[in-house]
Amino acid sequence: FPVTIHGTKATYGMNGNGFPTTKANSNSGNDYFEYSISPQAGFKLFISGVTLKTQNSSAGMNYALYYSTESAYNTNSHTQLGADSAAPSSGNVWSSDTGFEPTNPVEVASGSSLRLRVYGWGSSSTRYFNVKDLVILGYTESATPTAPTISAITPGNAELSVAFTPPSSDRGSAITNYKFSTNGGTSFVARSSASTN
Repeated sequence: FPVTIHGTKATYGMNGNGFPTTKANSNSGNDYFEYSISPQAGFKLFISGVTLKTQNSSAGMNYALYYSTESAYNTNSHTQLGADSAAPSSGNVWSSDTGFEPTNPVEVASGSSLRLRVYGWGSSSTRYFNVKDLVILGYTESATPTAPTISAITPGNAELSVAFTPPSSDRGSAITNYKFSTNGGTSFVARSSASTN
């Protein structure tokens, strides 16, 4: 793509008293920014990178970007994307774009979502931290298997026998049956009983 997503603060926001002062505390609290993206039906996403801008009230702020592809975000199994990063050393100044890249593209299956969270922490518990212009980089692929290849059609008594080669790729979607058409593709009928051969 890329896609720019403008998210909102969590319920308690990332400011005020009790701001996390350690990375461990930031992961266990309610102070984070969360963004999500889902592929269109029939497609899957591959995320190759994320960029974002940050702003904070004073020096000493750090943050980390995490992701999860589970149906409900789980801090016990989420994955950090890239290394910890420092926010601008001057307060009230937006940073330039900071990039985060996974070792391999993160796959988001059709029907699933990618959730990103930005957790911040600092040397003081009374401060604020903001995020804007989060950009997700990547590409999409069809989640529908490629078509089988017909190798021979043998006529019979009021029937046809069709020999075919299975698709070269299932694109991550298990093939459980095939459909056929006898009217030039206007309509299709599933094989009975279901078979992948």
